[in-house]
Amino acid sequence: MALGLYLDDCINDRLLARLLVQAGHTVVRPVDVGNDGVDDPVHLSYAVQHDLIVVTKDPDDFHALHRLDQNHPGIFGIYQDNDRRRDMMPPDIVAAIGRIEAAVPHGYPIAREFHILNDWR
Repeated sequence: MALGLYLDDCINDRLLARLLVQAGHTVVRPVDVGNDGVDDPVHLSYAVQHDLIVVTKDPDDFHALHRLDQNHPGIFGIYQDNDRRRDMMPPDIVAAIGRIEAAVPHGYPIAREFHILNDWR
């Protein structure tokens, strides 16, 4: 099951995008659609309009948006501690998304939920 993913500005990483595409996902980056530098609600709105799951390293702001309105395809939040031993690198993020993807056939919901990718390491 391939996922449609939208990388917001704070995780707009070419390596991550390439690895996610190699894993079979569709990836949209803000720069691809003229959204670079826009506010978080605009990123989320774009993702909702195009049925894309938001991937972000700005989890607190997106969790606040999620609490206001759960009508979205899902949000994957990544917490960073600025510690390279604990922070998730692109391969870790791809693996975590793969684990969530594998849980979907067993009843794990993605849509309308805020997911902390760090918990899926």
